[in-house]
Amino acid sequence: MLYKEYFRRYLGVFLILQFVSLFSFLSGNLIVGVVPFLKEAFSHQNVRQNVLNFIPFVYKLIKEGNIFMGTAGIFIINLTMGSFISITFPSFIIPFWGIFSGLLRFFLWGIIFSLHIRDFSFMKSHYLTLFLEGKGYIFAMFPVYVMWYEFFKSENKREVYFKGIKTAFLFYIFVIIFLLLGAFYEAFEGIYLLDLN
Repeated sequence: MLYKEYFRRYLGVFLILQFVSLFSFLSGNLIVGVVPFLKEAFSHQNVRQNVLNFIPFVYKLIKEGNIFMGTAGIFIINLTMGSFISITFPSFIIPFWGIFSGLLRFFLWGIIFSLHIRDFSFMKSHYLTLFLEGKGYIFAMFPVYVMWYEFFKSENKREVYFKGIKTAFLFYIFVIIFLLLGAFYEAFEGIYLLDLN
């Protein structure tokens, strides 16, 4: 089975991706404490306003208590823009782009959700959202890394390239599962756990 083969051969890569993603997130958390202007630039109010400008319909659905439509809106945005457009598609053109893009996302999350900016009462519920969505993005990063790793080693580059594209899409079953769980929890969190007014 494809998944079993990939995890058998590249389990070390998968575990390293988990580690460097966490390291990127923690680095973002820490850097806010030593670079003061980041605290203002990524303040709760500034980030909140940017979110409202970018995805007002999702925010509106959550404020209205529509958990299923809120989940659908968050999921579609994360799947298309957060995963496919940011990580997967560019990686078919630029080697290892997905790794750079994914780690940058974790680093920015670390800044935005730093305890220097957010208080713990918010973050204690939001960490699960970040965990679930983060796993989804790691599952998008993993196969495109393997694709280019095998591409540069192989003599039959055309075959390896198209196999890599197919594998990247097959791994979307994991991306979809984690992003869907993350979207549902984020909508639940917004409706029942946080004050979005």
